[in-house]
Amino acid sequence: MGKNAIRKFIDVILLGLFFYEVGIMASAGRIHEILGCVFFVLLIIHNVLNKDYYMNLGRGKYSRKRIAGIVVIGVFGISVFVLGISGVAMSKHLFPNIRFLSDWNVRALHLGAAIAVLAALLFHVLMHMGRYMQGKKVYYLTGLALVMMISGIFGLPYIERWYHPVSINLQETIEGEKVDLSGNVLIVYFSRVGNTDFPEQVDAVSGASLMKENGTLYGNSQVLALMIQNAVGGDIASIQTEKNYPASYNETTKIAGDELANQSFPVLKHKLPDLAQYDTIVLVYPLWWGTLPRPVASFIKAYDFEGKTIVPIVTHGGGGAGDSVEVLRGLAKGKVTGPLNVYSSDIPLFRDDVTNYLKNFVKGYK
Repeated sequence: MGKNAIRKFIDVILLGLFFYEVGIMASAGRIHEILGCVFFVLLIIHNVLNKDYYMNLGRGKYSRKRIAGIVVIGVFGISVFVLGISGVAMSKHLFPNIRFLSDWNVRALHLGAAIAVLAALLFHVLMHMGRYMQGKKVYYLTGLALVMMISGIFGLPYIERWYHPVSINLQETIEGEKVDLSGNVLIVYFSRVGNTDFPEQVDAVSGASLMKENGTLYGNSQVLALMIQNAVGGDIASIQTEKNYPASYNETTKIAGDELANQSFPVLKHKLPDLAQYDTIVLVYPLWWGTLPRPVASFIKAYDFEGKTIVPIVTHGGGGAGDSVEVLRGLAKGKVTGPLNVYSSDIPLFRDDVTNYLKNFVKGYK
């Protein structure tokens, strides 16, 4: 097999491997990580075999087509680098002890890099195919490339959010370094679990704020609350509404939107512990419609927080804390610190970030 044949064979494998990796991103696991490493090894071989291209970059004339090709390859290279770095930072199987980029939303970074690689790859392939096609075929190919690129830009985040199964080992997820928080602590959380009658076989996906351990369903806020309790001790309680929300996430968001529009205060099912005995209230809740969920507002309205410190922990799908902390400060008489924002898909690997946040709080974090 000649050099050109080897190059074409590796190119075909790389292209197929990339699209396969994109296809199984929703169920990313050990196979995804192994194939990702294979992809990077083959990419290195690809560049070694094409070293003449790089050696001749400074020679000849720079036509528009050539400049466009260089730009596409540059974008592809940078995106692949970010894809690899973020992949290692997220790894649960091959590189479980390598943890960095803790201040970044690593999963969003990885997804964004994958989209950028997809776009650059399609343009790169399009430019190569354009050498062998003329007339209408070029337009058809360009249209197909644009459709695939747009599908990737909008489809990958959707797949990641709604089809990425979240299975955890609860003890391993919540266990970590202890933090000495002075005074008595109460951890209060609001979660869909405990406020919804889910069917037995409901899917646990990050977009629905759910995760599972051996069939047992947990809410995102619930798991974060357990992490915090593992770190600082204290008591834990959940906010539960008298009327449950629907199992359908879309129906729940509709009801939540109506509650917000009406500025209603849903009736709570249980009375929480007497707050007089606590100095710090760690409040864990999801961002609903860019703000504080109304059941959490009901909880704040029902109690006197004067002299207390409220520590907000906010789970979200891309909106950060929204204006929820401002709303919280408007409702509560106590001191409300700066929030810890947690992207929902990052929660299973967020224990170290929780530790760091609590350490900063101990030092007087605001």
